[in-house]
Amino acid sequence: MEDREGYSRDEVGEVGHGLHDMISSNGSTHLNELMTAVGTELHFSSHFGHYNERAIFETAGQFSGGYPMRYTFWLAKRSYGHSGVVTGLTASREILDKIDIRH
Repeated sequence: MEDREGYSRDEVGEVGHGLHDMISSNGSTHLNELMTAVGTELHFSSHFGHYNERAIFETAGQFSGGYPMRYTFWLAKRSYGHSGVVTGLTASREILDKIDIRH
């Protein structure tokens, strides 16, 4: 897979593994514990795959050359929780490149 919505295979893998490292109990950041500390019940979850047009999570056909084609990140009240209510947001390279996050 050379390109997926403007992202290379390496970039897709890097962000997927990066968020996993931030939310895993064996990771470095413990992002979900920070979410609890600021008083929210919501926690991050991630998995390879995506929500389809009917708001059903799909993982079929997500591998090209052994690498996930897409990761989905979401907030829920429990780990891997699915409420049946999905608001989708696709972060294209074009949109993200326009965000200036400098201090």
